[in-house]
Amino acid sequence: VAGDDVTRQIVVGQDGFLYLVGSTAGSALHGTDGFAMKLAPTTGKKVWENFINSALTDGAYFVNAPDLVAVNVGWSSGSVASVDQINMSTGQMSRRVSYNPIPASPYNSIGPTTITGMATSTLGKSVYMTGTISASNAGQAFDAAWLVKFNFSSRSATPRIENVTGVEGSFTQSKRSSGIALDNSRSNVYWIRDISETFLSHL
Repeated sequence: VAGDDVTRQIVVGQDGFLYLVGSTAGSALHGTDGFAMKLAPTTGKKVWENFINSALTDGAYFVNAPDLVAVNVGWSSGSVASVDQINMSTGQMSRRVSYNPIPASPYNSIGPTTITGMATSTLGKSVYMTGTISASNAGQAFDAAWLVKFNFSSRSATPRIENVTGVEGSFTQSKRSSGIALDNSRSNVYWIRDISETFLSHL
């Protein structure tokens, strides 16, 4: 086995335990897996770990622990971005929802997507996630930014995907998502993108 293990985010949950996510290098059979871990706050000992083995290259980027029931993990594999809702006590996944951002035409190939921001509403029922997907057109590589809302309020096995913005970016103007912030008191979502005019100058 060769490769690096990477941790991308750590948070303190409502229960006082530590939750962290990242990616771990595995065997040739499994490739790189995303993971989530729960650690005891005083001893640092592992309580549970959850591995995400979807394809040969998976990576977990963000974790939220908004209540005493579930942990939300944002991860991606190829061009698909997903949120896993994990049982806080057992570490077992209870629900998963996935989104495949597609840039506006014209494009002739789509690359991987990365997650650059994830936030959970006050009640822990809605997860907002943003990121950047790479693509190309006529040999010109570009990036496109996306923003999506996953609604976990229903009891169905598959949470709803709502309020999807258009995937912004083209081979003449790249847009990279930089992050999001929620203002729960005003029901506002703030979304920031870095923009570069591909054929002119960088802004």
